[in-house]
This record gives sequence, C-alpha cells and structure tokens, in this order.
Amino acid sequence: MSAIYEKQNEPEMLRLLAAQRQLYDEEKRNMSIWLVVVFITGFLGTGLAGLADRFMPEIVFFSLLVVLLEFAILPRIEQKRALAAKIQEWFDCKLFDLPWNEALTPPPDKQFYQEINSAVARFEKRKNAAQDWESLRNWYTNPFLQTLPEHQARVACQLENVRWDSGQRRAWIQVIVGVVIALIVLILGIGMIMNWQLQDFFGVGMLLSLPLWVLAAEHVRAHRQAAERLDYLKIVGRELCHEAGKTNSDPAELLRRTRELQSEIYHHRKEDVPVFSWFYRIHGQKGASIAITDHVDPCLL
Repeated sequence: MSAIYEKQNEPEMLRLLAAQRQLYDEEKRNMSIWLVVVFITGFLGTGLAGLADRFMPEIVFFSLLVVLLEFAILPRIEQKRALAAKIQEWFDCKLFDLPWNEALTPPPDKQFYQEINSAVARFEKRKNAAQDWESLRNWYTNPFLQTLPEHQARVACQLENVRWDSGQRRAWIQVIVGVVIALIVLILGIGMIMNWQLQDFFGVGMLLSLPLWVLAAEHVRAHRQAAERLDYLKIVGRELCHEAGKTNSDPAELLRRTRELQSEIYHHRKEDVPVFSWFYRIHGQKGASIAITDHVDPCLL
C-alpha cells in the first residue's frame, strides 16, 4: 500500500510546503499591490481628468508609464511563482517517488536549497506561524490514500491538485468582468457629469484606464486558458487513475504516463496566474462536497 499519506507529514516535506506557500503568498501580495496601483490609475485618473484639465498631460503620462512598467514589474513578480512551482515539483517527486524531469527545469542545486531555507525562515515569522504550519499537514486529503497501491495513489493525488482549480478560475473571471463593467459605468457617469463629448469618452476615459484594460484582458485570457487546461488534465488523470486500478496494467507504462501528467501539472503551476488567497477562501477550497462511502471511486474525489 502507498506510504504517501504518512510521508507527506515528515518534517522535511513540510518545509518544502512552507517554502512554496510563502513564495506563492508573496507573489499574490505583490500582484495585489500592483492591481491597486492600476485600479487607482484608472479610477482616480479618470476623475481627476474631469475635474482638472490643466493636469491632463501629467495624468496621461502617468497612465502610459504604468502600462510600460507593467512589462517590467510582472516578470519580476512571476519569478516567485516559478520558484514555488519548482519547490512543489520537488515535493511531489519525492513524495510520489517520481524521476526528476530535467527537460522541465534544472535539478535542485545549492542555491535552490538556500532559497528554500530563506522562504521557510520568512514563513516562520508569520503572525500565526503555528497555525500556518498545522495547515500544511495532510496536504493530500484523499481518504483512499492509505489503502491504494502506490501507482494509483500517485494519480489520485495529481487529480486532487487540479480538480477544483478550474471552477474557481472561472468564478474569478466573472469578478474581473464585473470590475471592468463598474469602471465603464464610472467613466460614463463622470463623462455625463462633465458634459464630455464622444471623443472625450474614447480619448480621456479610455486612455487613462488603459492599464486596467490591459491587465484585465491578460488575466481573463490567462485564467480561461488555465481552466480549459485543467479540465483536460482532469480527464487525462481520471483515465490514468482507472487504468492504474486494473490488475493487468503495465507498471512501467503507468510510471511513464504519470510522469507526463506531473510535467503538465508543473507547467500549470509555473505559467498560470494564481487565484488570490482571499478569493480562494471565499469561493471554497473544496467546492461541492462529496459523501465519502466505501463505494466512492477514488478517481473521482
């Protein structure tokens, strides 16, 4: 039977989870700050333009500067996500006893472990550090892990990684669209109060909110692509999980296909924009609940 359920709670494994959690949270925090800057540029800039025409050149310059800075700031923010994804990949490879795929990313080295130690040190300084450490236990919660054979337990854990993420990403897209609609209504309201002409709406209003349009469009595109990819990975994972449950399955072939699925999960973690932690908590970590019985298929949990 699989030892995944017990092994995931070993101190070394928990340190890896703490490091990746810290890095993901830092990325989300930095992204939140940047979103506030962009949001203020669109809303406040549009309002100031309507109230003080003489500051128009400065306001337009600041708006364009924010757009240009976006191309420099976002890649730096995403560096933390890339490192967190590599740490989580190392966690999964150790936990699932999977070979490291050097075609994805270089294997762990001295600097990698230094980054882990640094992230863990920052994690330990959290206000509720003890509670946060406890939240890392039982990372994979599938109740069948202690009874499944190793090759099937691996895939069950991989499915747990992707099963709810697509739903919350689609819900987050709706939030983004709602914010954009609110901004459009605000611009229209300001324009009506200031008696703007049609060219003012498409000039002043749209130009000053350009950073928000760019960021919103990119987030909607990224989250929609991520949701579609996750839906496909769930299909692939369930098929592999059922194949792993057959008595005549080929262990070598299962390992190869499991490694392929793990590589796609790594791509998802590294490349796809994460959903903010506060929305993750509001939307619900587990989504719709499933009654656990002896007859529930572990590949569907």
